[in-house]
Amino acid sequence: DLVDDELALVLAKAADPSVGILVIADACHSGTVLDLSRDALWEGNRQVVSMSGCQDAQCSTDTGDGGAMTNAFLKVMKSKNCRDLRKKRKCSIQWVFNRMVETIKQPENVNYDDSDDDEPWPDTFAPEQDGDSDLDYADILMSAIYGIDPGQDMNLSWCAGCDPTTVCFPF
Repeated sequence: DLVDDELALVLAKAADPSVGILVIADACHSGTVLDLSRDALWEGNRQVVSMSGCQDAQCSTDTGDGGAMTNAFLKVMKSKNCRDLRKKRKCSIQWVFNRMVETIKQPENVNYDDSDDDEPWPDTFAPEQDGDSDLDYADILMSAIYGIDPGQDMNLSWCAGCDPTTVCFPF
């Protein structure tokens, strides 16, 4: 298994400082996938950015057809606005990320805070039978049992000296 610390170390040492790095990780607990807050690892004026599907204490949301962040990314990349900006080399990583956040559908009518509920959570949960649930069964269990929120909080990180609003999306 390759952990994030090892991945960061390999990329930092192997890549020439003039090479931009973008890592997209739609995986559970991937918020700090490149350890970009470790200035000693990413010293110099480097363009290193990571997008992750969730924060470190979260699990990424699965749609049944890939991760929620991956699906949002693909939808944004296929949009006419994105294609036009990319042709002009004016599509920044920050712009893509912001559109991805807008694209992810937030669950409606779901309240993870049961502090005002007098009844305890049931021991088991049954998935909705009609197939219209916006929440994955595993997300409900993770939230109720372990206190882990579903991965709706995508993360954009960059190293010191890098500004994702000015870094052109690489492909």
